[in-house]
Amino acid sequence: MAKTKREFPEPCPAPYASIFIPVCSSKAFIGASSKAKAFLFALMQQHNGQNNGHLHLVNKWLAKKGWPSASQNKKMRYELIQRGLVVQTRQGGLNADCSWYALTWLPMSDAKGLDFSINTYNEHYKGNWAKCELPDTPRRKAPQKKRDAPSDQRNSAVPISGTATPSTVPTSGTENALLSSFTVPTTGNNSLPPLPVSKQHKKQRRNKPIVGKAGRSGIPKHLHQPDVKA
Repeated sequence: MAKTKREFPEPCPAPYASIFIPVCSSKAFIGASSKAKAFLFALMQQHNGQNNGHLHLVNKWLAKKGWPSASQNKKMRYELIQRGLVVQTRQGGLNADCSWYALTWLPMSDAKGLDFSINTYNEHYKGNWAKCELPDTPRRKAPQKKRDAPSDQRNSAVPISGTATPSTVPTSGTENALLSSFTVPTTGNNSLPPLPVSKQHKKQRRNKPIVGKAGRSGIPKHLHQPDVKA
């Protein structure tokens, strides 16, 4: 009896990117940052089954996939290469086309235009994801939470040692001023009331001669009169 071909009950209706389960369980993949993993899946979308080694990471194409930052793309590309998940197969430049890359868990069938042959790829680059011994990529530290304290306490001056003195500002209403209220006019300049003079000060003022007035300071009156010309 002839064996029938095995059929899968859940076929994928559209093209899909494949990655081996051992790759997802490897130290190279688990230790990568979350952004690098997402960046890797964006690169996997270009693979069609016969172009491994001819995948590109052009910033214009990456911007359409949700990666608009060129500096961020360069950082993610470098991390994937260092961890052995991706290898650069051709160096691009100003007078050449863009750089090309390959997924190291997939075979290579066409080396036309690449910087090395298929045998070199199979010998030195394929399977580098399993040889990764790098530590996990450092994660970004979470921002520290602010203290759950009222704004008046958070903005008050706190001593280095000891306890802070309670605030003298009343919790409700206004605090009475130490001096009496001033009479401030709505327009013009402020007028200050004259200060009270004690009786002793008045007596001293009466007994003290007034300097500059004729007859009181001992200066004759005719010396104070202006000269009249004939």
